[in-house]
Amino acid sequence: MGYFDVDAVSSSMLRTCALKSLLHARHDAMSPREPTPSMQLGTVLHAAVLQPDLIGSMILQAPDGHDGRTKAGKELRAVAEASGRILVSASQWGAVSAMVSALRSEPTARELIDSPGMPEREMYWQENGLPARAKLDKSLSDGTILELKTAESCEARDFQRAVFSTYRYDIAAAWYCRARRAVDAHVERFVF
Repeated sequence: MGYFDVDAVSSSMLRTCALKSLLHARHDAMSPREPTPSMQLGTVLHAAVLQPDLIGSMILQAPDGHDGRTKAGKELRAVAEASGRILVSASQWGAVSAMVSALRSEPTARELIDSPGMPEREMYWQENGLPARAKLDKSLSDGTILELKTAESCEARDFQRAVFSTYRYDIAAAWYCRARRAVDAHVERFVF
């Protein structure tokens, strides 16, 4: 059973309650949606940054000029789906590579990424008698929780709007800190 198969309260559920309604959160929990291309690209970026040794088994890189509407393109998509891999175009891989390079060129980001810890850490606990779950992007050995997010803009005001209004990542941050405290009793800081 995978992380998303566990019936438990999660940060996604709480954020949906805050942004929409409890009914929307219940619907999402009962009928999970297929990952969008943006979500899949985010998954590829996470792996490229936090688990680069897994990226080769996770993606299938499409050749330049790949057209998903052609017979060959549809066959390549079928191969990717059958193998459980994400089909990535040359331009998408170029974008991911550029983001990884940009992150690794920033000393603080590079230090956090390279710090000892557990990437994609799944945590399970009881929250007021209810099963709860969280999946931390990286749980560092020093008590830091590292959360990797992409953004449409690198302007501080735009990112703050995304964190506190658009996506409610503040709720996710609080939930991940609760998870780490419940399981490890040790949280030093949370870093986006």
